[in-house]
Amino acid sequence: MKSKIAKSAGLVFVAASMMWGAPRALAAPAIPQLYDPAEISAILSRKAEAEAAGHPVVLLAHRSSWQVSVSGPRTLYEDQVWLIADASSKQARMLARSPIAYDLTLEQMTLLRARIFRGSDTLSLGRKALARRVSAPPWWPTKECAAPYVSENLALKDLRDGDVLEVAYSVRNRWGSKRYPSSWLRIPFGWPDAPTLERHIVVGVKGGRCQWRTVGFNDAFVRKHRRPIGEQIPEWLEWMSTQHPPVRDIRGTLSEPVVLITRSGSWADVSKALWFNIDFWVRSNTDSLFEEAKRFRKPGIPTRKKAQAVLSELHKRWKRVKGSLLECCYIPRPQGAARCLGCASPLEWALLATSLMRASHLDATIFLARSSSEGFMPDFPTPMQFDRAVIALFVPEENRYVLLDPAQKNLRKAEDAIAQDAILLGVQTDWQEGLYRLSGGMLEVVDATSLEGTQED
Repeated sequence: MKSKIAKSAGLVFVAASMMWGAPRALAAPAIPQLYDPAEISAILSRKAEAEAAGHPVVLLAHRSSWQVSVSGPRTLYEDQVWLIADASSKQARMLARSPIAYDLTLEQMTLLRARIFRGSDTLSLGRKALARRVSAPPWWPTKECAAPYVSENLALKDLRDGDVLEVAYSVRNRWGSKRYPSSWLRIPFGWPDAPTLERHIVVGVKGGRCQWRTVGFNDAFVRKHRRPIGEQIPEWLEWMSTQHPPVRDIRGTLSEPVVLITRSGSWADVSKALWFNIDFWVRSNTDSLFEEAKRFRKPGIPTRKKAQAVLSELHKRWKRVKGSLLECCYIPRPQGAARCLGCASPLEWALLATSLMRASHLDATIFLARSSSEGFMPDFPTPMQFDRAVIALFVPEENRYVLLDPAQKNLRKAEDAIAQDAILLGVQTDWQEGLYRLSGGMLEVVDATSLEGTQED
């Protein structure tokens, strides 16, 4: 049975990453400028208020804006300001190496500014704040781009207590509805108000709690195409200014930044934010693969034999991009991309396996997992702590679940490749309570506070 309990506290952040714009752009909306000196001064003047919160890392201000071009591509501009109250904390170390993931075949990331405010000094980090640079992507995606996802990692080794870090970057995409064979109109990302390849999570604070929502979904469109949704999708968080009420047009502008203190958050919030992207991908792809999986649905085939046939078929038809989720992305591209390029990222690969298993009438669910529980921080809810995508397969002949690593072609090796008591993060409709573990053959919700012992000393 699936029990439902999970609450924890901590700081939640995932850097947002989106698209490349085309030369022709709409006149409106205007692109807001990055924080100017006056705005930065206003943010820094409230540093003492943030320090009083007692957290090792605090998000002081966050602003996103983007430009929509005529043919569909977008350019995202992202600006964040962070207070490092304790540079030796795990949260600070994780922030210092935050990956900004994007698709090499479709996008290009540019670091616009990276500065550290340390007392009266301002240290400009420039492009050296990034661990590495990559060449510009090709204009047209090709199958030679076997590993489309790259991750630019912040490499801030000199953070100190009391530092205020500002990071600003842009991600532009080269993809338009007439330039790339995609499933634009079959998924929420195809809605005109949504980013084309939005793949990360925007976090903000409303009423003292972390509020989540993937950017740009139109509620009317969602209600029409996604019923039954299950739980209500969280309302879009307030703009980071007291001058603006909550809005649904995400292309608006932002002005006065305010201090945002992350007082709480939960793994359930992370699950729900990922769920909207992942669950739709699995369900829609299950429908498209239904006919292809007809031969796996013959009556009398044992569950394990059927699962083995699915894994063999998957490895025969698609190429898997090597690497972990940290090196790729936590949000999949449209289903058409994997089919067109003949390859899939680690997450997309697991999604394909889950979809094909479900189309074969197997009870399969995708989870994010960790290679090891050592160093896990239960009070820091972010998918960046999970580096694998695994499948929980229910075997009715044995009346239990088993965990499978779909990267393995052999079913027995797939089961042995992942610890059966691994920490899991639920990302589908029925598994939105956050953290899980396999116990006695059944998946059970894990209270994050019970995992304190897994942290490093």
